[in-house]
Amino acid sequence: MPHAMISEEDVTMTRSILLVTDAYPPEIRSSSILMQELALRLVEAGLAVSVLTTFPRYNLSPAARSRYSTIRGNVVADENGIQVHRVPTLPIHHVGPLRKGIGQLALVPTLLAYALRLPRPDIVLVYSPPLPLGLLAGLLGRLRGSHVVVNVQDLFPQNAIDLGVLRGRLAVAFWKWIEALTYRWATVVACHSAGNRQVLQRHPQLSADKVIEVPNWIDFDLFRNTTPDPSFRALLDIPSKSIVVLFGGVLGFAQDIPTIVEAARYLPSDSPVAILVVGDGVFRSLVETAASDVPSLYYHPFVDPDVYRRWLVAADVGLVTLGEKMKTPVVPSKLLNFMAAAKPVVAALNPESDGLPILHEAQCGLAVPPSRPQALAQALLDLAALPATKRHRMGVQGQRYAMDHFSIDKCIARYLSIFERLGK
Repeated sequence: MPHAMISEEDVTMTRSILLVTDAYPPEIRSSSILMQELALRLVEAGLAVSVLTTFPRYNLSPAARSRYSTIRGNVVADENGIQVHRVPTLPIHHVGPLRKGIGQLALVPTLLAYALRLPRPDIVLVYSPPLPLGLLAGLLGRLRGSHVVVNVQDLFPQNAIDLGVLRGRLAVAFWKWIEALTYRWATVVACHSAGNRQVLQRHPQLSADKVIEVPNWIDFDLFRNTTPDPSFRALLDIPSKSIVVLFGGVLGFAQDIPTIVEAARYLPSDSPVAILVVGDGVFRSLVETAASDVPSLYYHPFVDPDVYRRWLVAADVGLVTLGEKMKTPVVPSKLLNFMAAAKPVVAALNPESDGLPILHEAQCGLAVPPSRPQALAQALLDLAALPATKRHRMGVQGQRYAMDHFSIDKCIARYLSIFERLGK
């Protein structure tokens, strides 16, 4: 249904947007859903929107995997008034650091060659990471005379340096050079939190007025219209009286998955807590193997977003973890989803994370230091020991805070304001 808060008066009708992202539905990632929601709302606001993305191959539901398994070559489709262009590229996920880097760099010539055959967009809006997509957008902007808006989610390469994934003086210098070019060629750089904005404003290629804060958003209608589905308990043999703690998403290096596994091992055998991990990534085998012998740990691969939401609203607690090496001030997207679903949260985050002030201001959960499995286990037990009414109150407090600060209408309106400014 149309959303009345964004009107055609907010932006010139004739403006065209090319949205560039490495992930778009049917891929199940927070970034893919975020970009689809942005594209749909921009269409509703009267803009002509196209999406340039990679061919779907990661984090797919069984139905989507079957659908795309027999397709070869480029795919172009009209999806709700959006022209979506899917282009085969080299692997960039579930591979080693070297192949990942090569695959990300190869995105630039592959997608640029395709983009140059498309009608000239007024604005190129790119989601980063991967960082080379920002370079691609900058090149496209220079070649076609388009404005470039770079949506920076992760401060790469700094986050990769902190995690120890990116090493070596030459490698670091090379990726910082790409970062500098991306920021130099961008018209506007959008970031999702105050901490990220402060870091970016200190970059030598960025002036204060070039960096704009646009929080990641939540479409509350999705949660209002979601019916709880507790069937996952029977599916995974989770006891009906257990307090289900849900972790959903990519099982990567940043998410500190080993700490979740170790925390499950610290839970007593008669623990009321059941940790359910739903997702995929480099630590899938670790979780899957541990779930076979750790009584409080359960695993399930990715499910369709609508199924996941139904499981989320049926769960009791949300779990958010980032490793202690993650020093950049990222706000985990799953935190906002748990808040939207009115779930109390246990968060293991660094002091630098902008997620912690949100958690404290909303009074919607407990925080523990990152990469401390025993402390995480105790926090889960403490939250489970609270009366259900108090857990419910914490969840409602989080939901109210999220509605005040992260509604999709308010956040998309900021993008419309940026586009309007660029059109003058």
